[in-house]
Amino acid sequence: MGERVQGGRLVARAIAAHGVDAIFTLSGGHVMPIYEGCRHEGVRVVDVRHEQAAAHAAEAWGRICRSCGVAVVTAGPGVTGTVTAVANCRVAQTPLLVVGGARPLVQAEQGALQELDQLSLFKPITKWATRIYDARRIPELVATAYRQATTGKPGPVYIDMPGDVLGETVDESTITYPKPWAQAPRTHGDPGAISEAIALCRDGLRRVPHYTTARLILAKTLLAGGDLVAAESELDAILAGSPNDAECHRLLAEVHRRRGDLPASVRHLETAVGLDPGDRDAQTALRLLRGAPGGVPEGGLGRALRDDVFATATFGPPASPSPAPPSPTATRRATSPSAIRMRAPRRPASPPAAPTCAWRTAARRPTGSCRRAPACRNRWSCTRCRCRAT
Repeated sequence: MGERVQGGRLVARAIAAHGVDAIFTLSGGHVMPIYEGCRHEGVRVVDVRHEQAAAHAAEAWGRICRSCGVAVVTAGPGVTGTVTAVANCRVAQTPLLVVGGARPLVQAEQGALQELDQLSLFKPITKWATRIYDARRIPELVATAYRQATTGKPGPVYIDMPGDVLGETVDESTITYPKPWAQAPRTHGDPGAISEAIALCRDGLRRVPHYTTARLILAKTLLAGGDLVAAESELDAILAGSPNDAECHRLLAEVHRRRGDLPASVRHLETAVGLDPGDRDAQTALRLLRGAPGGVPEGGLGRALRDDVFATATFGPPASPSPAPPSPTATRRATSPSAIRMRAPRRPASPPAAPTCAWRTAARRPTGSCRRAPACRNRWSCTRCRCRAT
């Protein structure tokens, strides 16, 4: 007999085995065992305000990390809240794994809490959808979900997780852990198609020599074909007329990296980052080439949370970015005459008026004086008087 392990921890372990360091969710009772498993396996849980935000954030995480994001939602309305993001991923061909909680298998067709035929809802809008009936098959089916989401034409997948399966404890010796799914390495482009593309670009440049876009496409094509000398020549020609082209500097950095000239590659990456501070790929490559402390790329969650407007709470705060210096426009506005007038001290307020009945319009029956304030001279029948007159 081996160690007993819960189904929720098996889900977290299978997700972590595929390189996922964060899940996006809105906490619900049907999926609580997964959160406990994430705590043990080192997967961060990002809690958001709405399940729709969780699915969109998971999609963004997958795009940034070039992986498959994971959204974990509770049964019923939690699952239906992800429909828009799932349909969008299907159209955009973006990999996404949605793990939806469900009512226990023993309570099927009994009107359990938030019971819904979720599998039938997701099959038309996902690439693959299934329900798990045995906790021992969780690692196998999660690996299958990743394979379905990332191979061929990428797309969203859905796994229905009944509550009793997540809470079930099984003998770990009876579980088979498949190897983490990895895509097959990409082959080089067709040499014939590359040669044809090069010929088309050069023909266009003969007609319009200053067509920078065609020259940039030609440089990329030459780089894909392995002709580093010709690619560098084309990129230098672009930089001669447009020295602030960040993409050219990135491509030149790749040319020098392939040649083994790392100092030149670092110089071009520094220029690219200076021209485009939001280029995270160039920043990561620059940290790696510099070999400085912290050169290892940060986790995908850290990159996603800095731009994520959906996250409201995380188990472990992300690194806070340094404050940006004020822009020249903001400085001019702060020193403008109108801004100075707005910051000038205001005139002293006029003395308060004599106390009157604050509820004089509460009733429209002119009687005598106010019932609760005899000195109130508003002649209305006021039963909720706030007058301070005595």
